[in-house]
Amino acid sequence: MRRLGRVLLRLAAALVVLMAMLALTAVLVFRSGWFYEQVHRRMVMEIEKATGGVVEIGNFAFDWRRLEATAGPVVLHGKESAGEPPFVRVASVTVGLRIVSMMERKVDLSYLRIEQPQVRIVFYADGSNNIPDPAVHHPETTWAEDLVHLAVRRYEVTNGLFEYDDRQIPLNLRGEDLRVRMRLDAPGRYLGEVESNRVRVVAVGLGPIEVSTSARFTFDASKIDILRMQVATRESRADVSGALTNLRWPRGTFTVKAAVSVSDAVKLFALPIEPKGSAVFDGKFYASFQKPFDFWMTGRAAARGLGYQRDRLKIENAEARGDLSVNLEGFTLQNATLNALGATINGQGSFTRWRDFHAEGNLQGLNLREVARIAADRAIPWNGTLAGGFSLEISRQHRNLSLARRPSNRRPSRCPLRSGPGNHRIRHALACDFLCEDVRDPRRF
Repeated sequence: MRRLGRVLLRLAAALVVLMAMLALTAVLVFRSGWFYEQVHRRMVMEIEKATGGVVEIGNFAFDWRRLEATAGPVVLHGKESAGEPPFVRVASVTVGLRIVSMMERKVDLSYLRIEQPQVRIVFYADGSNNIPDPAVHHPETTWAEDLVHLAVRRYEVTNGLFEYDDRQIPLNLRGEDLRVRMRLDAPGRYLGEVESNRVRVVAVGLGPIEVSTSARFTFDASKIDILRMQVATRESRADVSGALTNLRWPRGTFTVKAAVSVSDAVKLFALPIEPKGSAVFDGKFYASFQKPFDFWMTGRAAARGLGYQRDRLKIENAEARGDLSVNLEGFTLQNATLNALGATINGQGSFTRWRDFHAEGNLQGLNLREVARIAADRAIPWNGTLAGGFSLEISRQHRNLSLARRPSNRRPSRCPLRSGPGNHRIRHALACDFLCEDVRDPRRF
């Protein structure tokens, strides 16, 4: 991340500084074709020196009346093979100038506009990547400090495309219609906005999901403050705020409030539930971009309208709430309450490696006829409810579902079933850990 940021920044900085100084010289000295050819050669040489890549620049033009310099297209080749798309391709770069002193040839960079940038980052299976290595390294400063020191009054990036392809994990991220605007709000600090209408993420075992993003932020040499960030799909939305620090390898903790469509969650995480219902989340999110990438999210979650169907088991309009924790390995749900099939379940659950689901807890008020409907082809003539402990295992790999009995806090019984007014008892064959409450045969009363 540090080397990538520095390479991209040096590309922008080299373009800005060279175009500014050479354009000023053009105003004061030359307006000939020979001069533009010299500018072209010098820009290629300096950008290649700063980034370590191979540079191609199409045209260079300077409007001395507007004090505006334009170059493009600009192509920077990294370490990708000859048949692959380049590391960076920019349709055009425009720099606006303001002359501070003609005698001393000093200029102020009033704005920088980058149109249709395309950045493609690839990490190959052998651990290598396509990011070029600068010939000269400056470990004493970060890319953020370099950007602040450049002090361009206003930045604008339009119609950008960003693609990240990690073939080791693998992970693919592609963002289109990228727009970035920044202005110098105070010495050493920028105020900015960024938005992208189409960001598509595909990861191993997950996926794919397409979102739109927008954010308002402040930026200085040491951190990025996310004042407001919104990530949304057609049916879901998350509002985020927080700060990224240690900009050599950015990491940060954020406050998250989200309203999520269950169908989006099912598509992204391949959850073994019906794609219907909605959920809300209020908590914290942490991310670190140092290799290896890491993240976690924890907070209070609630969902309604949930469904699950397998064989004879069919759950509709279930509600759940609990303390949710999510990381790269899966999620856990603690202090959970589930209302389904007319019963209430209290307990905890986990989804390990985004593949195996385990839950355990205590159950109250499960209708005996509902249990019989799930377990057998025909209905039973008894009324009653079940209560007790349980555990549940669902494996995506083996496609098996099992219920295991757990000791209840209450004393178990053999579930006496009343079959007539003479209080005659039919001994139930199921000696189990569940308590059968008020079990009656309605035909006898």
